[in-house]
Amino acid sequence: MTPELNPEQVLKTGVRALKQQDYGRAIAIFEELSQADIPKAYQLKAQMGLVRTYEAQNHWQQALALCEALTQSSSSQIRDWANTKQRELTQAQKAPASDLSGFQPLETGFQPLDTIQPSEVALPPSPSAKIEDPAAEINHPPVSESIASSPGENPPNPDLSNPPPYAESPLTQDTTDNASTPSLFHYESLNQSLPPSTPSGPSAPSASPSPPSPLPKETEKPEETTALAQWRYAERLKTGRSLGKVKQGKLWLAQGLTALLTFGLLRFLLHLSLRSFNGYLRMLDRILPLDIRPIRAFEQNQTWPLLIVLLGLGIAAPWLWDWLLRLTANMRPFSTRVMIKSSPEAVKVLRQTCLKRNWQFPTLGLLPTEIPLIFSYGWLPRYGRLMVSQGLLDQLEDDEIATLVAYEMSHWRRWDWPLVSLQGLLLYGLHWLYWRLALWGNRQPPMVKFAAGLGATLSYGVFWLVQKAGSWLSRLRTYYRDRTATEITGNPNGLVRALGKLTLALNHTVENHGYTPPIVERLTLLLPTHAAASPLPTAALPQHFVWDVLNPFRSWLSCNQSHPPLGDRLQLLTVYARYWKLPPEINFQPLIDRYAPNKSQKGDALSPSEWKTLLLQGAPWFGLAIGGLIGLLLWGIGAAAATFKWTFLDWLYKDPSVLKSALLLGLGTGILLRINTLFPDLDPNLEPSDTQIADWAITPDLIPADSLPIKLSGQLLGRPGIANWLGQELLLKTPQGVFKLHFFSIFGPIGNGLKLSPRPVQYLNQPAQLLGWFRRGQQIWIDIHQIKTHTQTIQAQHPLWSAVILAISFIGGLWILTRG
Repeated sequence: MTPELNPEQVLKTGVRALKQQDYGRAIAIFEELSQADIPKAYQLKAQMGLVRTYEAQNHWQQALALCEALTQSSSSQIRDWANTKQRELTQAQKAPASDLSGFQPLETGFQPLDTIQPSEVALPPSPSAKIEDPAAEINHPPVSESIASSPGENPPNPDLSNPPPYAESPLTQDTTDNASTPSLFHYESLNQSLPPSTPSGPSAPSASPSPPSPLPKETEKPEETTALAQWRYAERLKTGRSLGKVKQGKLWLAQGLTALLTFGLLRFLLHLSLRSFNGYLRMLDRILPLDIRPIRAFEQNQTWPLLIVLLGLGIAAPWLWDWLLRLTANMRPFSTRVMIKSSPEAVKVLRQTCLKRNWQFPTLGLLPTEIPLIFSYGWLPRYGRLMVSQGLLDQLEDDEIATLVAYEMSHWRRWDWPLVSLQGLLLYGLHWLYWRLALWGNRQPPMVKFAAGLGATLSYGVFWLVQKAGSWLSRLRTYYRDRTATEITGNPNGLVRALGKLTLALNHTVENHGYTPPIVERLTLLLPTHAAASPLPTAALPQHFVWDVLNPFRSWLSCNQSHPPLGDRLQLLTVYARYWKLPPEINFQPLIDRYAPNKSQKGDALSPSEWKTLLLQGAPWFGLAIGGLIGLLLWGIGAAAATFKWTFLDWLYKDPSVLKSALLLGLGTGILLRINTLFPDLDPNLEPSDTQIADWAITPDLIPADSLPIKLSGQLLGRPGIANWLGQELLLKTPQGVFKLHFFSIFGPIGNGLKLSPRPVQYLNQPAQLLGWFRRGQQIWIDIHQIKTHTQTIQAQHPLWSAVILAISFIGGLWILTRG
C-alpha cells in the first residue's frame, strides 16, 4: 500500500457517503477502489459496498450482477454472503413497489471480512499502526497471497497514476473520527440497515450499470471557509457576443519558437544519449577482452529520423492519448445523455459550436476521479477528444462547466492545439515512466533501486525540460482562450467562478494528497489552470489576487510558469464583463484604489527604480545575457579588424573562447551582485512568523529577492523515496496553509537521493520546524535554511551552492579566456 492511496480511508469515505444517502459519490468511490491495483481484500469490500449502494437505490439488476461475480470468489465467506444477498435481492425485486421503502435486509447478511480466515484473505496491517520509517509502506508494501494474485496473474501494482482525492490522508483526517466510526476492517457500517430512501433511478433500470449521477448542487459544494468561496453569481448575457478582433501575432511567434525549441531540445538530448551510449561501448572495448564496436548509426545526424517520428506521433496523438488514459486513468466513454444531467448548457455549447463551424461532434471521455479535470487533445476538430472528470461535474455549476467546455473548444482550429497535444503526449509518457520506475524501485534491493532511481530521475529531468520549453505558449494561449470562451458563452462571470473554483479545488487536492497527484502534473500544459500549494488568506475575495493584479513584475516572474497569474486573468475577464455592461463577479477597483491609487493595473512602463529591482531579481540571467552581448560585440570588432587587416584585433574573431568566457563571467557577476540580497543572515531565535504570512501573501510589491526571514512549524509532506530524488516536491502543512519548500543539501540537487547526509524525505509525515527565507512570486515558496525534527537538525546549503556556482563561473571564464 502506497501513501498515495489508503484503502481503509477510501472505504471509510465511501461508507460515509452511503450512510448520508450520497449515492452518486458512494458509487464513484467504490467503483474506482474495486478497480484499483490494491490488495484483493479491499477490492472485495468495495464490491460489497457497491451491492449495498445499488440495493439502496432499488437498482436490482446491477446489484444482482455484482453478487453473481462474488459467488465465484475463492473465499467461502464471501460466496456465502453473495448467495444470501442474491436471495434477498431477488425477493425484494419481486415485492410490490409500495413495500420497497420498508424493506430491511437481514442483519446477518453481510459477513465482516475480518472473520475470513487468514488462509483465505491476507489483510494488510491497519494504516493507523505505528511505522518507524515513513516510507516503509512504499518500500515494503503488504502482500495478499492467495486472493491478491494467483499463478498466471499479474501482481497488484501499487501505482495509481490517478489517486482518488477522496482518500483522506491519515495525516490530515480528524483524529476524533476513529472514536466515532468503527474500523472498516469490521465493516459494521455496511452491516447495519440503511434508512429508507427514494429511488434515484427508474424502478427497472437497464442491466448495464449507468455512470454515477452528479451530486445535488447543494451538497457537492465544498465548505465555504476560504476567501475564494465568496462568489456573487453575477449576471451574464443570454447569448454570446463578439469582443472584436484581437491581434494574433504574438501567438504565432510563440507557436513557432516553441516548436523550434522543443525540436532542438529533443534533438540535442537524442544525440547526447546515443553518443554517450557509444562512448560507453568504447570504454567496455578498452576494459574487456572483447571486440566491442560502437554503433555507427548512432554517430550520424538524427534530425530527419526524429522529425519523422515526431510527425508520426502528432498524427497518431488522439489514439495514443486514448490508449494512455485507458491504461493509466481508467478513462471510459462518455455521452451527452449523461453529461446533460450535470450541465445542460455544456451540451448546448458543444452542439451549437460544432453546428456553427461544421465540425464533427467530438469524442467525449470521463475520468472516474474526484479531482476536477478538463482538457482536450487532437490535431483536427473531427479527431478532437474532450475529457472531463467526475469531480469537475460534481463540484462546478452548470454554467461554469459550460464556460470550461467553451474554453477547451476555443482553440481547436488553431495550430497551437496539435503542437500542445503532441507536447502533452510526450510529457504524459515521460512522467508516467518516472512515476512507475519510482514506485517500483522503492520496493527493490539497493542496487536495483539505484538503477530504477537513475532511470526515474532522468525521465523526470527530460519531462521538466520539455515542459519548460512549452511554458511560454501555454501561458500566452490562456488569454486568447479566455477571450474566445467568453465570446461563445457570453458569460465572463461564469468563467471567473469556474477558474477560481478549479484552482481552489486543485490546491485542496495537493493538500489532501501531500503532493501534487501525478495526473495533475502530467496534464499541466493542457489544463485551464494549475495547482499551486500556497496559503490562502482569510481576507475578502479580491485581496487574494492583489499580487496577481498589481505587482509590476508579475509577467517577468511568471516566465517559467505554465499559466499566468490567476488574478491577472480574472481581472481581464471583469473588463469583458464591464464592456458588456455586466456587474463583474469580482470588483477589483477598490483593490486598485487602496493599494495603487496612482497607478493603472496593466500596460504601464516600469520606472527606473522598478527596473533596478527587476535587474537585481534576475541578475544571473541578465548577467548571462549582457555577457553574451559583450562577447558578440567583441566578436564583431574582431570580424571588422579581420576585414581591414588589423592584425592586433583580428584574433577576437578567430577565437570563440571570447564569447564563452564572456557568458561565464557575466553569469558569475550576476550571482555575485545578488547573493547577499537573496540569502541574508538569519537569527536562530527568530519569532514564529505565523501571524505575518497572510499579510505577506497579499503585499503587492513583494518579489522573491525581498527574502523575508521566516520561522514556521508544521508537518512535512512530499513524494516518497525515489520519486523525490531531485527534491521534486517537498511541502510544509501548517494551520496557515501548505507551503512549497526548496531544499538544497550540501551535495546539491542530487542530495535527496544520497544517504551521506540527513534528508527531509526521511522525515515525511512528521512534525518539523523550519527556518528560511519567504519568497513571493506567482507562487509562494520557502527556501530552507534549517529543518528541525524531534530527532534531527537538517542544514540546507543554498548560499554555499550559489557561491560554488559563482566560483565555477569566474574561474571557468578566466581559464577559457587565458587559454584561448
